[in-house]
Amino acid sequence: MKKVFKSKAYKDKLKGHQDGVIKMYAPYGPESGLLLSVSKDGCIRAWDLIERKITTKLHVNREGNDPSVISQNQNENEGQQSNDESNDQAIKEDQQKKIKENKNIDQFSAACFSENSIYGGFEDGLICSWNIKSGELTSLYKGHSKQITQLEFLNSRLLVSSSLDESIRVWDTMSGQNETIFVLGGAVSQLKIQSKYIEAIINKDTFIQINSDNQQIQYNIKFTSTIITCFVTYKTQLIISNINNIIEIYDLQQSESNNLQPLFIVENNIDWIQCMKVFNNLLYTAGDDNKIKVWDLEKKFALVEDFVGHEDCVVCLEFADNMLYSGSFDHSIRSWNLKEMENRIRERSIIFKEDIWSRKYEAWYKIMYKKKKKGKKGKKK
Repeated sequence: MKKVFKSKAYKDKLKGHQDGVIKMYAPYGPESGLLLSVSKDGCIRAWDLIERKITTKLHVNREGNDPSVISQNQNENEGQQSNDESNDQAIKEDQQKKIKENKNIDQFSAACFSENSIYGGFEDGLICSWNIKSGELTSLYKGHSKQITQLEFLNSRLLVSSSLDESIRVWDTMSGQNETIFVLGGAVSQLKIQSKYIEAIINKDTFIQINSDNQQIQYNIKFTSTIITCFVTYKTQLIISNINNIIEIYDLQQSESNNLQPLFIVENNIDWIQCMKVFNNLLYTAGDDNKIKVWDLEKKFALVEDFVGHEDCVVCLEFADNMLYSGSFDHSIRSWNLKEMENRIRERSIIFKEDIWSRKYEAWYKIMYKKKKKGKKGKKK
């Protein structure tokens, strides 16, 4: 079993959300001091990472989210309950079901940021946008019929959405029009943008890559014996994780092979991976084991760090203020010092090399000692 290197405790915890943090965004890059975050309940926070404080607090609502309607339904149910005690349990279950349905439909299933707006997707397929400063509802995007699974920007103008309705849509955020629809023949569970390419997972077992310029599918790879929980592409490699807690790395240039085999297989995981991100030749993975693991892409995916601190599933990662930030269903954002991590990795590498040289010297010394001993015995005879 490979040795696990656990990091020091996280630098600090950013508190301010009351629900699971599903998306973070550093609008000015990984060295900037601004971080935006959103949780499932529609709460948006802007963080000044230098002062370590919240600069903006917003709570956005979708069209038709009227709490008074829910309250009215509850009162009606309570009246029925008092009139007919025999139906007490059935009414209570119906009431709880309605409350749950209203709560679920108002929760974000996906979110993303632009320079001036926050975009949220919902379980019924609706996409809304709000002004990031005022919280004002600015646009509705209607077209999907089932849950929005991911929202990403292709460029500063085009928004890409994926859904369980088996489609990916491209929206012009200036006009509000649906520019392109890709009907893919299977529920789209994951979506990423890589330069001009739209990448997605269909039916939890098929990777596709679409060239947005000519709208042609570049790759369509079906994995017959696995269910994919997360993916990312790096150079010409496709990195996927599956429900068996295994990471597999494939060469996309060999995708037309009838017997596509992984370049590497990484088994040092104990639970499902829910998010992946590549930064400075390192792969960061996180998920249901509440940890963030760091893998060296240049050293055959060697595990070099293990961040421990969250109390629930980690679902999003972002780089800002020269640190790693992780968002979790434990309602917190935690920060990790990357410079300290790099120093620890460097120190361990030096120690490892010194240990190898020490072992080599010991082996050489033992051999030379035995030779000298044999030589002395030969002279005595």
